[in-house]
Amino acid sequence: MLVAGSTAPWAVLYMPRLMIEQAGRDAYWAALPLTLGSLLLGYVMVLLYRRFPGRSLVGVACEVIGRLPGLVLATLYGFALISLAAVALRVSSEVIINVTLPRTPIPVVLASLLVVCAFNVRGGIEVMARANLALAPFGLALPAVLLAFSVRDISSENLKPLLENGLAPVLRGTYVAAGFFASSTLALATVLPHLNRHDQATRTVAWGVGLTGWLGFIATFHFVGVMGPEIAARLRFLPVEVARFISIAEFLERMEALAVVWGVMAAFANVSLWYYAAATTLAEVAGLGDYRPLVWPVGFLVGEGAVLFFRNVADMIAFLRDASTPYLLLLELAVPVGLLALSAARRGRLRGAPGSAR
Repeated sequence: MLVAGSTAPWAVLYMPRLMIEQAGRDAYWAALPLTLGSLLLGYVMVLLYRRFPGRSLVGVACEVIGRLPGLVLATLYGFALISLAAVALRVSSEVIINVTLPRTPIPVVLASLLVVCAFNVRGGIEVMARANLALAPFGLALPAVLLAFSVRDISSENLKPLLENGLAPVLRGTYVAAGFFASSTLALATVLPHLNRHDQATRTVAWGVGLTGWLGFIATFHFVGVMGPEIAARLRFLPVEVARFISIAEFLERMEALAVVWGVMAAFANVSLWYYAAATTLAEVAGLGDYRPLVWPVGFLVGEGAVLFFRNVADMIAFLRDASTPYLLLLELAVPVGLLALSAARRGRLRGAPGSAR
């Protein structure tokens, strides 16, 4: 649930809109290569985890490339995780501000969410996992309710013709969402060292990434089917807009509050994990035995980043669409694959060395 919770908010809240901009009515097909790519990256993390059992990404980097370069890389990772937590916090706060609390200053909403996440992070990885497990039924039930109530509004005309412009738009949709969708890789780097059932690492990857991919596919298909690609590509918060479509017997209407509730729960899971990952990474770099003294300082940086990174929603969407993918894939793809390749090459040299016992 930690792995799924790290990516599900992106897969439902923002990534569908960006994929629809690029791929139109075929945007939901972009979720398939995204899921396959994330599964492959997850398997890379499992291989690293098996080669260096119990080691965090900091420990792996120091072992493979040396202590000083490893600490430099880990420091960069720590601040990248802070920025990821800040973006997740800002996205969730914008949903709340734009839908339910338009007159509330955004720092108030940011601070409220951040304080709750800070107490969750201080509890440790097991507390976070138990909290996610408790929220999981609601996190799955609320989208299911919205889907059930609006499924009759799906128009087959919005979904035809299939692959009208070929695969190129689908691949563009895949690229624009790849960075945030593949953030499950960083979640795995945080979660896998703490598993008490080491033989279930592959299952953890398959279920966590697979659940997220399924949610992204269903959500994008639903948004296109209900609103059409032209309208969906122009709206900011698609789950909220779909909830506004619901009208049953002129009695059950305007259910966008359910979408906001889901967004708050997703933010709690999402922000907490990146916040925890940043605090533990920087604590390990600093040589601290306990990460908790860094919880509030790191939280301050997360809050400041959430306020200062973007002037408004348009800036945030522009970053998600135009700049996030290469920035995130460097962390999620290049570094883990590079560490695995270097460790494999070094092991090969050791085996081939004269007199080696390996």
